[in-house]
Amino acid sequence: SFSNMIGYSANELKNLSFKDSNYSEDIETSASVINELLKGDINYSSFEKRYITKNKKAIWGYISTSIVRDTNNKPQFFISQIIDITERKNAEESVRKLSRAVEQGPAIIMITDTAGHVEYVNKKFTDTTGYTFDEVIGANPRILKSGHSSAEQYSELWSTISSGKEWRGEFLNKKKNGEFYWEYAFISPIVNEGGIIKNYLAVKEDITERKKLLADLTEAKQKAEEMNKIKSYFFANMSHELRTPF
Repeated sequence: SFSNMIGYSANELKNLSFKDSNYSEDIETSASVINELLKGDINYSSFEKRYITKNKKAIWGYISTSIVRDTNNKPQFFISQIIDITERKNAEESVRKLSRAVEQGPAIIMITDTAGHVEYVNKKFTDTTGYTFDEVIGANPRILKSGHSSAEQYSELWSTISSGKEWRGEFLNKKKNGEFYWEYAFISPIVNEGGIIKNYLAVKEDITERKKLLADLTEAKQKAEEMNKIKSYFFANMSHELRTPF
């Protein structure tokens, strides 16, 4: 019953005002519907709204309400059916949060079917590669191939993920404009309730700048080592030249 839904007894519910059990931000919407029913503009309405429980917790309800009139068309009372949809609304909010996190996150996200056809990419993917969403949906990720990765690497990748395991590794890929970029990828299978692989999920990071920095540091280290060798040789020879006259 509605009293159980919001935590009040039937007697307590009779003494509650409209504002006591209705969420403050939804009162205006509820009042508007009530006025339309009273005026006869509508005979029935259904909508979602929030209620406040006895312990001051907000819950969601789906309400279907109509008005009963006498033979003179004078309003007598409302008949309403309310269903608790709090769990559904919370689940929807969780999905929305996850969707925003995936779409707005810093990682490149790609989802394919089991044949490798792209079903989803996020904004980071399109920003990084230059391909639009519509250009890659239904395509194969091979459009990113640069020609610098071995067939053995791709074979190992598909063998790993098709067996239900996660694959990790680096690729040198190519953007739509022909520019090369490095990415580090985590690719894993997505299974359904029966344990059957339905999709593959790739979470990637553009590591081009990191690779460039590492290469610069390696080059600087090699130059420093060469300079140390030259200095050591120079000081050794200078020491020998200074000792020779004595």
